[in-house]
Amino acid sequence: MRTTNFRVLVQQKNWTTLAAFSGQWKRACQEAAQIHQDARLKDIPLSERNFSRWMLGETKSLPRPDTRRVLEHLFAMPVEELFKEHAGVVPHVRQPSGPVRAQVDAPEADELLTVQAAVPMDSLRPGSAAVDPLLVPHWGDLLQILSDAHNSAGPRRIHESAIRELAVIRGFRRQAAGAIRVGLLGVEARWSEFASWTSDNLGRTRDASFWLSRASELAQEAGDRTMTTYIQMRQAQRAADHLDVAGARALSVVSSDFLQLSARDQALCEVRRSQGAALAGDMPGFSAAIASAVRLVERADTTGVNEDPGTIGLHCNLSYVQAHEGFGLMRLGQAGDAVRHLEGVLATWPADYRQDEQLARAWLGLAYAAEGRFDEAAAQGMRVVTMPPTESVRALRALSQLVSFVPQESGGAEIERFRLTCAVLAPRM
Repeated sequence: MRTTNFRVLVQQKNWTTLAAFSGQWKRACQEAAQIHQDARLKDIPLSERNFSRWMLGETKSLPRPDTRRVLEHLFAMPVEELFKEHAGVVPHVRQPSGPVRAQVDAPEADELLTVQAAVPMDSLRPGSAAVDPLLVPHWGDLLQILSDAHNSAGPRRIHESAIRELAVIRGFRRQAAGAIRVGLLGVEARWSEFASWTSDNLGRTRDASFWLSRASELAQEAGDRTMTTYIQMRQAQRAADHLDVAGARALSVVSSDFLQLSARDQALCEVRRSQGAALAGDMPGFSAAIASAVRLVERADTTGVNEDPGTIGLHCNLSYVQAHEGFGLMRLGQAGDAVRHLEGVLATWPADYRQDEQLARAWLGLAYAAEGRFDEAAAQGMRVVTMPPTESVRALRALSQLVSFVPQESGGAEIERFRLTCAVLAPRM
């Protein structure tokens, strides 16, 4: 018998008998059929033999696609993770008896950040007669705190916190009704998109895809067109990251719902449009999208963050847009312009955005390498390596590219030092 995450979760939820699990399974089938608009999912069978095999960890292969969809809906976890060997910690619906807490590890200190909103404790007690509506803004505030911590501390611990909190949100959303349920659907969509982002930063591509798809389903069920548009922007970003030119351009097309977004979120959409244009070699389209993004960010800066509470992508500041402009110029074969642009941007980079700074410095190193300035490329790579660790796989992948672009025979002490350092980091790259 193997103790899998599935077994531990079922035990935590007290669904260990076939009768108890069947009740949850039937409900999950109905919900999955409605969300996926696939009537076949209503009648996915659950045999005693399959349930026993899942509990005992005797699965030689993963379940069939339709069964997977129901399982992933039921546990809000990719099936690959669900049937992995239990490693000590798995997401679960906890039963808080005090203030909601989120643990955040910063590189400089091991601190516990306690967030307490003005939420009556009765609303945090499982089995409450009603779910308190203040939980909706509470989870919005908590997500912003985790997002800020992610920018400076890195994704690993933040990701685990987000997954645990998602399980709590999901538990209360199932108890809620009416407008509160719709509000919690929107909250769960926001947190799922955040879990996708942290998964991407950890290099967990399948998990990132799962959480983003789930966010889209939840946003559509909530009728949240703004969130649905934001998720499409993220899908365009993922397509660009995977060099899918057609996908990046198709997903970054401005829809009628674009104007529903705040100015800063519109700017993010324009950055994605610029990425698709750069990949396609479309310089006029790239320049127009960047210019629009700059105008939108400047407009957002004049109104102030507190006056625009609906903004999701608060990280989209002028430095962020300009860094992507530099990377796009490099993609378009304008390495010299990219160097000058990125040097200027990084001279005034905001201190709170370490992960994006690491990425921008790796891009500058790539631009130096494209110009044949290999010593400067290696020096920039070393700056990335020696910055406080944020565990961002994006930056590590860019470093991996940089190593391959710096010729081994080019010599120089800085180049040799950079190569040796990256050889140590190679397993993470």
